[in-house]
Formats: sequence, C-alpha cells, structure tokens
Amino acid sequence: MRALKWFFAMAMMMMVLSGCAAKMAYKRGLAWEAQGEMFRAGQEYVTSLNKKPTKIEVRAALKGVAKPGYEQGLTLARAAQNNANFPKALSVYRALKVYTKALSRFDLLSFQIIDIDTYIENMAVAAATERYNKGKGALSRRAYGEAVKHFEAALTFKSGFRDAAQLIGRSHYEWAESLLRQKKYKAAAARFVIAHGSVSGGYRNARDRAAGIFFSIGQFYTDRGFCQAGWAELKEAKKLADTPRVRAANARAKDCAIRDVAVVVFSDAAQNAASGVHVETILGQRLAEMGAEQATSEPYATVTALGLRTRDVRPGRNAFLHGAI
Repeated sequence: MRALKWFFAMAMMMMVLSGCAAKMAYKRGLAWEAQGEMFRAGQEYVTSLNKKPTKIEVRAALKGVAKPGYEQGLTLARAAQNNANFPKALSVYRALKVYTKALSRFDLLSFQIIDIDTYIENMAVAAATERYNKGKGALSRRAYGEAVKHFEAALTFKSGFRDAAQLIGRSHYEWAESLLRQKKYKAAAARFVIAHGSVSGGYRNARDRAAGIFFSIGQFYTDRGFCQAGWAELKEAKKLADTPRVRAANARAKDCAIRDVAVVVFSDAAQNAASGVHVETILGQRLAEMGAEQATSEPYATVTALGLRTRDVRPGRNAFLHGAI
C-alpha cells in the first residue's frame, strides 16, 4: 500500500511538472510570435503540445504559425547554405524536419514542403567534406591534434565518411612517431595505444609498437634496480602483447619489486603470566591489523607479523629461529 501511494504521488508530481513545462513553452511561443519569429514560436508550441496534446489554445496557436514558421525556417536554412555555413544549414534543416513531422502528427500540415531529407543528406556531406579537407591540411602540416579534431567532426556530420576513421588512426600513429623522435617514450607509447584503439581492428602495428616501448622502458628500469618502476611498465607491455618473452621479464621484475616487511612484536612478559600474554595478544592483533592495512595500500610489499620475547633476543642467538613466530 505504501509503495502504491508513493507511485501515485510521483505520478501526480510528474503531471504537475509536465503541465508547468507545457505552459512555459506556450508563453515563450507567444513571446517569439509577437517578435515575428514564427519558426521559433512554432517550435515552442510543438514543445508545449508534446507535453499537453489536448490544449486547444496551443493547437490553435500552432495552426496560426504553421506555414509562416515553415517558410521562415526554410529561409534560414537556405541562407546558411548559400553562405557555405553547412553545419548551420544542416542544423536548421534537421530542426525543420522535426517541426514538419510534428505538424503532420497534429494534423496541421496542410501545405506542400520540400524533400527535407535530401537537403539534410547534402548538407551532411558538405559539412563533412569541409572538415575532412581541413583535417588533411592539418595532417600535412603535422598538426596532429588539429587533424584528429577535424576528422572526428567530419564523422559526426556523416557517419563512415570516406576514410576519416583511418586518417584518425594515421594522425595518432604519426604523432606517436614524432614523440619518439623527441625521445618522449612514454607519451609515444600512450599515443600508439590511442592509434590502435581509434580504428576498428587496430591501426597497422600500433599495438606492437606500444608494447615494445613499454617493454624497453621496463627492462631499462629493472636492469638498473628500479624494479617497481620496471614492473609497472612491463605490466603495460603484457596487456598489449602477452608473449613468453614479456611474461618472463614481467615475472623477473615482479620478484625483484616485491619486498617482504616484518612487523615484529616484542614482549617482556613472563611465559606463563596471564596478564602479559593478554597484553601481548592485544598488541599483536592490533599491529597485525595495521600491517594488513599497510599491505592493502602498498602494492609492492607483503606484510607478516612476528611475535618475539625479549629473552630470545640476546647475543649469539637467532631470535627469528627461536622466537614465538
């Protein structure tokens, strides 16, 4: 019963909010209409009707601006097209399609309209071509980041446009090679990874190039005793190329990187003193807990708690063999 009440309360709230949104859109439509902006007014009336389809006054208002709104929208789209502003023209033609479909849905489309889909397709191709050509120009100047942005924009205007996706991969690949020449090895490896992921199925040998760089850096660090840094790089190489050679280098670096840490608990309590045993147990448990926390936060250490009595720690005796471990 409580869940049912909550459902009805939420439903009522949504109805109220929808009604408010419909009323506000209607008011905005009236304001645009008063300014002679028929296309914008019509769009607001459509928004209002989408939320409250039964509103008679909104329907009447939309009917009044239906044709002038369409004509004004078409004029805006053609003006942008004639000015070679293809992205804007595409945006307006798409808005005009939404508008005319709404007029048809509300049985208010009583006049002939152009084939809007054809214009949308033409503007999408024109906008994509413009950005594609800019991308090729940027690539020839080795402005790789700029080239990637242009090719990506071309694909947003027209999915699968020409070979834009391949050129994105090429831009990242050549960018990575440029970083290699600058001896920015880690940045180059990361860029090769991006090149590989930018094209379905990978771009050329970008993944192998990245793995090779990570492997070389990892080996360099490990051979010089910086095992933790080396292991981190070799793990990246293993993600990209899980070969026997990489696995062997990764295992060697791991063995070198991991360090055992002992938490030693000293006690001077007598062996059979209940209170001393009690204190030693509490301290041991607490230190073991702290050690476990440290082990969790430190990827390069294994923590072990050891309990030792002070009488076992004296000259000539190995406490770690005779203590209570």
